[in-house]
Amino acid sequence: MSRRLAALAVAVLVLVAAGMIALTTVGGPASRHVADAPTTSTSSASTTATTATAAPVDAVVAEVEAFVSKTRQLAYQRPVPVTLLSGDAFKARLLADAEDNRKDVEVAQRTLRALGLIDANVDLYAITQRFIGDAVVGFYDSKHGDLVVRGGTLSPYARVVLAHELTHALDDQWFRIDRSELDKPGNDEAAAAFTALVEGNAVRVQQAYEAHLSLADRGRAAIEEQRAAASVDVKGVPLVVQEIVSWPYEVGPTFVHALLTAGGEPRVDDALKDPPTTTEQIVDPAAYLSHRPVVAVARPRADGPVLASGIYGWSSLVETLEPVVGTDEAKVAADGWAGDAYVLWDAGGGRSCVRATFVMRTAADLAQLTSSLDTWAADRHAQVGRGPTGVSFTSCG
Repeated sequence: MSRRLAALAVAVLVLVAAGMIALTTVGGPASRHVADAPTTSTSSASTTATTATAAPVDAVVAEVEAFVSKTRQLAYQRPVPVTLLSGDAFKARLLADAEDNRKDVEVAQRTLRALGLIDANVDLYAITQRFIGDAVVGFYDSKHGDLVVRGGTLSPYARVVLAHELTHALDDQWFRIDRSELDKPGNDEAAAAFTALVEGNAVRVQQAYEAHLSLADRGRAAIEEQRAAASVDVKGVPLVVQEIVSWPYEVGPTFVHALLTAGGEPRVDDALKDPPTTTEQIVDPAAYLSHRPVVAVARPRADGPVLASGIYGWSSLVETLEPVVGTDEAKVAADGWAGDAYVLWDAGGGRSCVRATFVMRTAADLAQLTSSLDTWAADRHAQVGRGPTGVSFTSCG
C-alpha cells in the first residue's frame, strides 16, 4: 500500500487535477510535490504581493534564490514568481480543485479503516481539508509556475518557507519533480520514496538557510512558527494522518545527507534523475547506494472487486504494526524487508479488506516479522498466513 496510498488522504485532496503542488506546513512541511517542465529563461525571480510592495519582496526573493542556487550548485533556468496571499484568498488558491480527488481520498480512507488505523466514523476528506487549510504556509504550484506563501510580508519565517519552496522550483527546472508516471496504479511505493527524496532535499536547504540568518532573525522565525502552529486545530485529525504528513520530512533529510556524503551535490542530482523506488531505500540509504535488489512478489488473491494494489512497503509496514507492538519492535520487524505485494478489495456492506504478502532477506528476519504480525493480528482480529518463503496478513474493516 505504501505510505503514498495512505497519504492520498492528506496530500492528493489538495492537488489540482492539472496543477499539483508542493506544500509546507507549520511545524514541518506536508507531503507531495509536482511542477512544470523547465524553460530556458535565466532572469531572476519576480513577485506579486497582496499587501507588500513589489521592490522589497523582489529583493528578499532574489537573496533567498541566490542562497538556494549556491547551495545546490545550480542556476535557475526561469523566473519563479512569488505570490503572497492571506486568509481566505490563500485557502481558496490552495484548495481550489480538492473535489477532483475525492475518490482517491475515499480509497485511502477504506485502506486505513481496513487496517484499524482510523475509526469507521472518520470522514477523512473533511478532516484533512480543514487540517491542510489551516496548516499549510506555502506551496509550489506547477500549474501556474509560482510559489504561494501565506501572509502579507516576507518575514523571517516566510523567508525560511521560501527557501524550501525555491528548492523545489530549482530541482523541478533541472530534474522534473512532476513525475506523473508515479501516479499510476501500482507505483505507490516509488512515489513515496521520490517524495521523501524531494522533500528531504528541500528541508536540508531550508535548514541551511535558517542557520545562516542572524540570531535575531532565527529567533523571530521560531516565534512566528510557534504562533502559527498553535493556531492549527488538530482536533479530530487521526494520529496516523499526522504521522504520514511528517514522514518524508523526518527521514528525507537523512537520506539526502547520505547522498551528499557519498558524492556531494552531483550525487543528489543523480538521485533526482534516477530516484529510489522503495521506502526501505530511504530509511537505509545503503540499500539504494549499493543497488540492493528488491524481490518481486505476486499480488495476493482478492476475495472481491479490487480497489487498489501495489507494493505495501517498509514504511507502511511499520505504520501498521506500530500502534500495537510499539515503534521499536515495528522497525525491527520491518528491517530485513526484501519485497512485498498487497491488494485492497471491496468486501461489501461498506467494508474493505487488505491482504499483503512479505518476503524477507533472511530466515531470522522472517521469523521476527511473523512474530510481530501474530501479536498485531491478535489485537486487530486479523489473520496471518505462513508460507515457505514469506508471510501474509489479511485485515478487514
